[in-house]
Amino acid sequence: MNGESNDIQTDMRALKTEGKERRQGARRISVALVLLALFGVLCGVLWELARSPTVLGRLIAPKIARVARQQGVDLEVAALGPAGWTGVRAYQVQVGLVRGGQRVETSLERVDLYLDWGETLRSGVPKLGRMELGAFEFGVVRVPQVELKPPVQDEIDRSLEASVRPGVSTSGSGEKVGALERFVASELEVSWSGGPVRLQQGIGPVELDAGRITLDVPGRRIASLRGEGRVAGQRFGLQGHDRTLSVISSAIDLPELFHAPAGALKVERVDLELEGLLESAGRSDAPMLVTLRGLEARVNERADAVLRAERSTLERRGPTLSWHAEGAQVEGAQKTYGLRDVAMSYRADVPGIGLQAEVLDGEGGHLNVEAQWHLPSAMVGINAWFHEFTWDGTTPWPVPGSSRVTRARLEGTLHGELDLAQRIADLNGELGVSDLRVEAPFLASDTLVFDRLEMGLGLTFDVASRALSVGQGRLKLGALDPVRWSGHVIDAGRGFSFGWTLAGEDLDASQVLSELPDAMTGILAQTKMSGRFGVKLGTSGHSAYPESLMLDVGFSGDVAVKDSLRWSAMRAAGADVPEGEQESAFFDSDAHPARQMNPDHWARLARLPDHVPAALLSAEDATFLQHEGLDWVGLRMAMVHNLREGALERGGSTITQQLAKNLFLTHDRTISRKLQEAFLTWRMESELSKEKILELYINVVDWGPGVHGLYQASRYYFERDPDQLTLSQSAMLGAILPGPAHYGAMVKAGYLPSSRQDKMRRVLVNMRFLEQLTWPQYHAALDEVNRSSLGGVQLAVCADDESAPEGARACADVLREDARDAPGEMSFEEQEAGEIPAETGWVPLTH
Repeated sequence: MNGESNDIQTDMRALKTEGKERRQGARRISVALVLLALFGVLCGVLWELARSPTVLGRLIAPKIARVARQQGVDLEVAALGPAGWTGVRAYQVQVGLVRGGQRVETSLERVDLYLDWGETLRSGVPKLGRMELGAFEFGVVRVPQVELKPPVQDEIDRSLEASVRPGVSTSGSGEKVGALERFVASELEVSWSGGPVRLQQGIGPVELDAGRITLDVPGRRIASLRGEGRVAGQRFGLQGHDRTLSVISSAIDLPELFHAPAGALKVERVDLELEGLLESAGRSDAPMLVTLRGLEARVNERADAVLRAERSTLERRGPTLSWHAEGAQVEGAQKTYGLRDVAMSYRADVPGIGLQAEVLDGEGGHLNVEAQWHLPSAMVGINAWFHEFTWDGTTPWPVPGSSRVTRARLEGTLHGELDLAQRIADLNGELGVSDLRVEAPFLASDTLVFDRLEMGLGLTFDVASRALSVGQGRLKLGALDPVRWSGHVIDAGRGFSFGWTLAGEDLDASQVLSELPDAMTGILAQTKMSGRFGVKLGTSGHSAYPESLMLDVGFSGDVAVKDSLRWSAMRAAGADVPEGEQESAFFDSDAHPARQMNPDHWARLARLPDHVPAALLSAEDATFLQHEGLDWVGLRMAMVHNLREGALERGGSTITQQLAKNLFLTHDRTISRKLQEAFLTWRMESELSKEKILELYINVVDWGPGVHGLYQASRYYFERDPDQLTLSQSAMLGAILPGPAHYGAMVKAGYLPSSRQDKMRRVLVNMRFLEQLTWPQYHAALDEVNRSSLGGVQLAVCADDESAPEGARACADVLREDARDAPGEMSFEEQEAGEIPAETGWVPLTH
């Protein structure tokens, strides 16, 4: 029993001892926990104390300012305080930095700094791991440049060199460690909430949205970058990796960005190579490389041609900024041109801009271009060498209206000088052009095709004075001898003063028509000519003073035509042609079918009273019997009228010209048609008598809708044959000819337009002036005209000009309510619908 009792007591003592030890261990743990808690509280208090504005302001802020000064940075912080549980916040931060003549200024609402605790604990040195930037404003301004003596400049350069690598020291192992890197974690994360960025003057506003960048500090590279923003209203994205910063957009419109007045230049991506950029910051000769991807450039938004370069580089080395393109091309509506050896450079020390390029046409030809722009003198020199270079009409050449060159093969040189300050341009050179295709509606309705022509240019254009002069123009068409042309157009205040001449000597007539395009020669293409001739054409005057217009026309030489036009003209008019003369090489019956006319309805000139043809000539071509088909006096008067009115109202066509047009030509308003008309006029005047021309004319001219020839006109308006027409009726038929469909409809409705009544009076005056009427005849006819009673046919006067009697009904109302406007051909210059036609070819002798 005693043994058992001793064992029990021993166990009890052991239990008590164990319990006591446990209690003591628990107390130690509790004390440790309390001490640890106290330490944590103390650390927290100390950390909060360290982050207090007082401590940060007195201890930390000076150190930060000292480091900033070492970097060459102006730094102002309004206050420092805690941010969250572990960060430090700087309030109202102002940062300024001068580099390369520019000052970078940044205002931040706040900056939050957070340590990388892992690296901090491992190194025992505070390591900045994350920065959060609040709303900010960023700006770049230019600062005045001060010329410094070399020793001072060298000292500044050494300071800048040290500032970008501050506090560099060498450890025992020879490893260089930067002062910033001692306090920055190996990865630094910077985020921002956004704000405006003000760049150099002239660049559109930039607004950055929220973004984030992670920097590999030891490797001095971008680990990642993501951001977005807007520039001049255009959205873009920011990306970065390694040593490349990229700006990405669907298309950054650079002219809009820089507020450029014209042009269209878009870039999809801009890559800025950061290699060496930070190390050389502040040096004017620091290299810089920018890669542009997806570049697209146009002269303007509507231009057909666009320059594309998938990849190009913008590089700065010293004072030279160069742009090089690889695989660039110009894409047009018809064709794509390749670009090779494209280089554009800017030198700040000269200063000037240079351009070199070779354009490939894809057909074996090429164009070499060189340009130099000297900025101080504002002079630009341009040289272009064409080597069988094919132009496809990608962009229009500077030709009038809607005209354009659709294709040309060029050989030769051009040289230009532009004085941008005085706004004067000179252009001269020699060009050979083959396979030239031109769409020029004012010249011809179809495409003009020239096999070969040569041009010599020597022109000056003064933009400020609005003056253009050509001193030594030369044009050689195929095998023809060259013609010379010169002239000028000068802004003379009230309108323009102008003068132009064209002259050719000893030209081979047999080659003229064969060298001209078919679209210009038309029906004349098969005409055979022989002989040699010379021509001189000149005009001068002042647009504000139409009466000053001068015409100088001269022809010399002897030209013969093989084929006859006589029987072709008669058959086309519907006149009887002898059996042996039915065929003619000149006349194309399919293109110009002969009129079908009843022989009994043919008005023979010999059977008409003298006053009928006399009245028609007085109204339409008073000098018909004196001129040789082309009335230069009448043409000048028509041009004077057109200058005065500022519109092409009168054509100055003679009766022979109108007959040629009606028999053989279309009614196109083109220069080619007028040239064909002039040629046919010359031939008709050479082969037909004046009487025959006039007889053909009165039998083919249209006097209203479906009313062809004098016989139908006299029956339609007066119900009598031509040989029974009175003087007043003949004057009326002549007066309505400029617009028979227009005026004839009113006459048929019982109205005589007041402008036609006035012209009938002038026709009678002209006939009396030419002594074709006696005074009694004149007064009797004039009385009928004044009463608008024409040989027993009574008409009412309607008003279409100022000569109308008071209370007369408007002719426009007559047309709307009463006129039967049936379609018909017009033998004179076609009129626009609703217009009152102007006089054509009429010379008022009494004026």
